[in-house]
Amino acid sequence: MPTTIINPQKYRKILYETSPRKRKVEIEIEANSPIDIYIVQASDLRDWRASREYGGMSFKARRTLDFQIKMDPEFEDEWYLILENYSDKPVAVHYEVYDV
Repeated sequence: MPTTIINPQKYRKILYETSPRKRKVEIEIEANSPIDIYIVQASDLRDWRASREYGGMSFKARRTLDFQIKMDPEFEDEWYLILENYSDKPVAVHYEVYDV
């Protein structure tokens, strides 16, 4: 499981590409403090940065997440997992994304 440190009031974005044949992914996340987690299509990243309004999913104030999702056929193959630290302290986050 990769680990990253996210500084206060910052976010980390990780680009993924889902195979057109395998549209189901599992996401596992563990953080030492609550973070906001977003799944954002690559084309919606600018909208997400501007207003947090976008075509995707969000999980607010989570320390853990174990989630399987079947990507809608209209959802783009390239998408971002965004981990946002809204606190005033650094947060250590372990994350894993894989096709199911």
